[in-house]
Amino acid sequence: MTHLLFVDMTQGGLAVLKRAVECGYAVTFVRNRSVQWFYPDREYDEALRRCVQVIDVADTSNAEELTPVVSEVHSERYIDGVIGNYDPAQEAIAIACERVGVRFASPEGIANVRDKSRIRGLLSERQLLSTSFAVVRDVREALDVASSTGYPVVVKPVYGMGSIEAHRVDTSSQLAATVGAMLENGSAPEYLLSRKM
Repeated sequence: MTHLLFVDMTQGGLAVLKRAVECGYAVTFVRNRSVQWFYPDREYDEALRRCVQVIDVADTSNAEELTPVVSEVHSERYIDGVIGNYDPAQEAIAIACERVGVRFASPEGIANVRDKSRIRGLLSERQLLSTSFAVVRDVREALDVASSTGYPVVVKPVYGMGSIEAHRVDTSSQLAATVGAMLENGSAPEYLLSRKM
């Protein structure tokens, strides 16, 4: 029987876990003990009862904590596939899987796609079509870049779950207010993506 390891989930990933259990796959679910990015319901409780095992860890984004868990699970039952769609855990999952010898995306590949400026640079280097972008660190830089690219632009953090804090802005006053608010809230907007090609 195919054995799937799920490491942490958002609501969308939880639907995949439920479906995997319904399809008869053996499922091990490693979840974050302190934070959940999904809403447990009756179907979730039923899916968990049908998992091979559910393992709670303090921090699924910590490779040092995740590695021995993945190693033990893999030694008890061969892991055929790994699924994890909670963005902050992706690098830890990749590192743990590489250390244990379980197939998953490479740590370098995960780091590339999580860093929006790095992935845009790699696309440009390979002459693949992408939107124009610039890394900015304050309101003045953002306004300077947008004045040269034109509006609308999208502002979001360079790293991590950027889509959660992505903002489309259409004017310089909106841009100044958006970047200012992001800086004030501690989520430095270090990525400006122009929608113009």
